[in-house]
Amino acid sequence: IEIYKHPKEERIARTWGTTAPGLPYVEETITKAGNWLIGGDLEVIEPIKYHDGLDRFRLSPIELRQEFEKRNADAVFAFQLRNPVHNGHALLMTDTRRRLLEMGYKNPILLLHPLGGYTKADDVPLSWRMKQHEKVLEDGVLDPETTVVSIFPSPMHYAGPTEVQWHAKARINAGANFYIVGRDPAGMGHPIEKRDLYDADHGKKVLSMAPGLERLNILPFRVY
Repeated sequence: IEIYKHPKEERIARTWGTTAPGLPYVEETITKAGNWLIGGDLEVIEPIKYHDGLDRFRLSPIELRQEFEKRNADAVFAFQLRNPVHNGHALLMTDTRRRLLEMGYKNPILLLHPLGGYTKADDVPLSWRMKQHEKVLEDGVLDPETTVVSIFPSPMHYAGPTEVQWHAKARINAGANFYIVGRDPAGMGHPIEKRDLYDADHGKKVLSMAPGLERLNILPFRVY
């Protein structure tokens, strides 16, 4: 176990690239936190249950790997959402599977991995997003035989290029070897100025050079 000081200003500056007021996760969590942090190895005694009707979607990395093995997946491509699936998303995911088949894979499986932790007040709540995702599968917009829907329990930090590295590395643990990344991943508008907080292309550029991602193939959005 390690106990150490919580340098809030430094943490905020290094993670978000700014200390401007109005960053949602900062105001919700970090500024309210104490001045000390504790770290160390964790031992999971029993999985957390929320009893909100969605626990069946909360699969651990081990459970996800087992599910991919059960489906005889030879490639797993992950896509994260914090809002409902729209037609563009659906086209992107089906097109990605087509591309993987053309590359020679026999049974690529989609991991649709919606974010399930903290999100901004103006994001669609998780319960409604999950209902919509189920309907997308029920209506055949995405093939339920080649799609696994699971909640990614992380909070949304809206930390752009820094955060997207965490998103990508977490999917390696879940068994993915392809990760779809779009415009301005994990981004948001500047809390003060009328512009995006991050450059729209920085996320995918960072992923192409970040250490620890050698086992993950990055698939940028195709823009026509």
